[in-house]
Amino acid sequence: TELNLSDNELFDLPGNVASLVNLRTLDLSFNQLIMLPVEICRCINLESLRVANNKLTTLSVDFGKLVKLKKLCLNSNRLRELPEQLMSLPELISLEVARNELTTIPPSINKLSQLTHFDLSNNRLVSFPKVITNLVNLTALDLSSSTLKSLPDSIRRLTGLTKLKLSGNRLWQLPQTIAH
Repeated sequence: TELNLSDNELFDLPGNVASLVNLRTLDLSFNQLIMLPVEICRCINLESLRVANNKLTTLSVDFGKLVKLKKLCLNSNRLRELPEQLMSLPELISLEVARNELTTIPPSINKLSQLTHFDLSNNRLVSFPKVITNLVNLTALDLSSSTLKSLPDSIRRLTGLTKLKLSGNRLWQLPQTIAH
């Protein structure tokens, strides 16, 4: 089941959204949400959630209950840090947090071992988050339009990368290991 409520003026959702037990895909993009309603966390079969272009600063403490979530898009919100609740999503393969206010990535990102697509573009990252090099299943990593000045040698650990976007940074040198 899919529910698309994008491009509205929603500030909240009705509590009965939780009764949609077969809901697999939910799009709440381009609304006015400041907080995701806790009821969404009861949609335990949810696999894809888009909440781009809202006003989120954090996620509900129950967000980690969405253990079947595979794709999460939180682009263009007001996140200053990656909420710890994300690290409880064992099946997450795609995480998009572009155009937020992130300055660092927590070490607990390692828990997202299935992650293959990670979009961190247009954030406030000054240095390359070395912890990302532990996400060995990544095939696509976007760190474009940040203020990165260098890349760590450990980037060589991301051997599965087929797409690495670094445009719009302040890189002045690439590590020798990037070619390996």
